[in-house]
Amino acid sequence: FRSQQQQEFEQEIVQKASADPIRQTEFVSDVRSRKSQQEYEFGPDVSSRKSQEYNFAPDVARKSQEYDFAPDVAREQQEYTPNAERQESTPLSVHDIDEVYASLDYSNRGYGFQCLADLVKGLGKIAKMRIEEHEGVQILVESMWQDMANASIMQSACELLFALTASSDGAPESDMLVGDSAEGAVDALLITMQTHITLESIQRSGCGILHCLASASSNHPEVPDGTLSGAIFMVVNAMAMHRQSQEVQELGIRALYSQCMLSRHSESNKKNLEQSGRDGGAGMDVIRQAMEIAQNDLVTVELAARLYWTLSANEDVARQLMGTPEVANAIIQPIFLYHNQAGANTLIQAAFGALANLARVCDDPKIFRDADLIAKAIYSLETIHNNEALCVEACAFIGVLAIDQRNFQIFASHDVISTISEVMQNYEYDRSLQEETLSTLLCLIRGSDQNKRSLLSDNTMSSLVAIISDERASLTIKEMACNLVGSLC
Repeated sequence: FRSQQQQEFEQEIVQKASADPIRQTEFVSDVRSRKSQQEYEFGPDVSSRKSQEYNFAPDVARKSQEYDFAPDVAREQQEYTPNAERQESTPLSVHDIDEVYASLDYSNRGYGFQCLADLVKGLGKIAKMRIEEHEGVQILVESMWQDMANASIMQSACELLFALTASSDGAPESDMLVGDSAEGAVDALLITMQTHITLESIQRSGCGILHCLASASSNHPEVPDGTLSGAIFMVVNAMAMHRQSQEVQELGIRALYSQCMLSRHSESNKKNLEQSGRDGGAGMDVIRQAMEIAQNDLVTVELAARLYWTLSANEDVARQLMGTPEVANAIIQPIFLYHNQAGANTLIQAAFGALANLARVCDDPKIFRDADLIAKAIYSLETIHNNEALCVEACAFIGVLAIDQRNFQIFASHDVISTISEVMQNYEYDRSLQEETLSTLLCLIRGSDQNKRSLLSDNTMSSLVAIISDERASLTIKEMACNLVGSLC
């Protein structure tokens, strides 16, 4: 049901997003969600909210706060130190990589991998190219299979693999793990994570690697993301095992987001995530858990809210989520925590979108019948300018709650009719928002003479007549405007 205008708007967002460097990092700045340079999957289709079959993915890829990727693991220096006579002030060089590989053997493999990881973090792409010349990925994978039981070597190996998969520009030519050798690396990683499930540093690096691979797979078909090998189950297990580790929770959410939203296997990953709670597994509850543990990290909370938004777009999954009352509370809390914070608009948008989906399937949505929460939605409409996407979701949430007349007293105390009417008039060029405001006004006046009088006393009637008379308005919007006028008669 998506309009051409909405598609063009979404494509414009993607074009703007793809100009931003995406997949994290040189390990000294921040973690980012990688945007596809091809096609984003957009939704929910706000122009047809009554359908429960819409998909999600608004513009994404928000920059994270600084994140330290280097696991704090004490490692004894073994037999090899690259260029030990070099002064500390001397810059790193790719020749150090040659020295590592010249001296690399079984006795110093763990420390050698750690040195290579540090060199990649310091030198970036040029270091990756030199490692590729030494067939470094193949050597690393062979070692991972041979030394699987050695936790120390596996820590260093995973950190090196993380450094190799991360990218500061997100370009396909920067992807090192491609083809058959990459498949072997992913399989070795998943077995390593399973073997050393209790070791936080390995789970942290593993989640980071899977995050990078899933996001890279969106525009590079030869990059494996481990979907067929059950990568998403491994991320869920890591997050469940290390509930109190904020770093595992943060990277775990990034991995789940990339797997479910950016990976070329996103639909399969969403289904796997939905099924991961069966037979006693932690399942989707790890999302709520991460929101609580990392509640002060805006990016983590936002990505978690977006995950809930896309998952709840499926009616069956929404009902499953509503089976756990804590889920709705976990989504509501960030609205209060971040509502006045700069840069949090996309989080608030995702939260209201998820709540609207959940409220739609809730038989007794008393948890949403909260005067302060409704006030926040109305406040968003009143004060958040030039953010039509947020207004659409806030309006959708109000529209769902308007079906329950027990909320009318709260609406009346905030003069919601005037607020939504003003939004409709101010954003006449935005079809999605026009449709949402008209739909919400229809819900508000049904069975309420007071709301009808409020609407008639506004300037709304002249605006409705203008919409009906406007040759540029779509037939759908004209029909909705006519229905609204008819309901007032």
